[in-house]
Amino acid sequence: MLFFDIDNTLLDSDTAESSAAMAVYNQNKLLQDLYPEEEFLGIWKETAAKFLQKYLEGQLTFEQQSQAVIKDVFKTPLGERESEAILKDYLAACAEHWQLYYDVLPMLEKYKDVSKGIISNGDGDLQRHKLQKTGIDGFFNIVVISEDIGIAKPDPGIFLHAVKQAGMEPSKCWYIGDKISIGAKAAMDAGLTGIWLNRKLAGKDEKVPEIISFTDLIYSAS
Repeated sequence: MLFFDIDNTLLDSDTAESSAAMAVYNQNKLLQDLYPEEEFLGIWKETAAKFLQKYLEGQLTFEQQSQAVIKDVFKTPLGERESEAILKDYLAACAEHWQLYYDVLPMLEKYKDVSKGIISNGDGDLQRHKLQKTGIDGFFNIVVISEDIGIAKPDPGIFLHAVKQAGMEPSKCWYIGDKISIGAKAAMDAGLTGIWLNRKLAGKDEKVPEIISFTDLIYSAS
């Protein structure tokens, strides 16, 4: 069985999130007064990375993490309604820019007769919406999202939960994702075959199987 991550594996979330962040910037004079336009995106990404780590450590829920980014970047007290409205605008802008990578649909069609699933960190409704909006939800038998079960990658529990739900043994399953430590290595720790999708050519690890794109994927059930 093949399991996949979603963000920056099946769809280009980085580009969508960058476009959405700049949309928020362009809609809010407060941000324009606080940050030069050419610096804002870097500051947004740095802030998002900081709170993502807190989410991965279990200190914040996914929604709390998203709200924290908004409040931190604005550097001024925001009411709950105000921050929720800004977050809603940001997520709507993200959705407008969700795009599959060029190699995703050919790969899904190639392995249409292979059982496939999703193992993803994030909010369940949001992650499922990504699959539905990009038209690939029908390819997956199982969708496991961290917020739904209270376990996030790199905890091996999320991989084992998905494998159990599929009625498979870990050794019979592959996991493919763009993150090496919290994805491919964590899957290997849970007994799966972990594959690092290294689209950005971000170094190398001889202990972790690697592909550069899905055109390199050669899967055979063992």
